[in-house]
Amino acid sequence: MHAPVMNRLLGSGLLLAGAVMLYEGRQAHELAMANAAAMGAPDTSAKSVWLLALGAVAIIWGLFAVLRRTIT
Repeated sequence: MHAPVMNRLLGSGLLLAGAVMLYEGRQAHELAMANAAAMGAPDTSAKSVWLLALGAVAIIWGLFAVLRRTIT
């Protein structure tokens, strides 16, 4: 396969993985906030923070890989 095709495939995979991580991170954050509200203490789950941060990085990296043009 050519490099541009591989870049697009990798970028598409990263976009999909990033979207899933953002969704799961949001769900984990909402669950942690609901549990914290029931206990009366503000708390966020480290898992939700990591999923949200890595999801955002994966989406940015995926967009860069998909939208980057090769110079020939």
